[in-house]
Amino acid sequence: MQSVVSRPTVRRFICDAADRPRRTFADPFARLTTPYARFTTWLDYVLERIGLALARRAGARLTDQLGFRVRRMTLLRRIMALPAPQSSTPRVLGVNDFATRRGQAYSTVSTRGETHRVVDVLPPRYSAPLAE
Repeated sequence: MQSVVSRPTVRRFICDAADRPRRTFADPFARLTTPYARFTTWLDYVLERIGLALARRAGARLTDQLGFRVRRMTLLRRIMALPAPQSSTPRVLGVNDFATRRGQAYSTVSTRGETHRVVDVLPPRYSAPLAE
């Protein structure tokens, strides 16, 4: 594994206006990183994709093979920091029941008809929670 150190040069500007609260300004690195960040914007994106695809342990193994060396909890924190996906009311709703324990406990799952993604899992197998 090889370490890389980047030392970018930052241009500083001085403002002569007396009514400004700040006198010096610097070029922002908006596309490269954010202030006080430990990872670049690109590496953040890559870690989020790996975390979403492979989750904790498998994702940590892949990052180790790629040379990033990121722990599994770092991937989990990246996933948990993502905003929740916006969900709209499904146009077509699929409903099915399934056994959580063979022949003893049942639950109801509702899915989007077009994408077959899970909307909600309801604990009992009765129609009242589904109607709500």
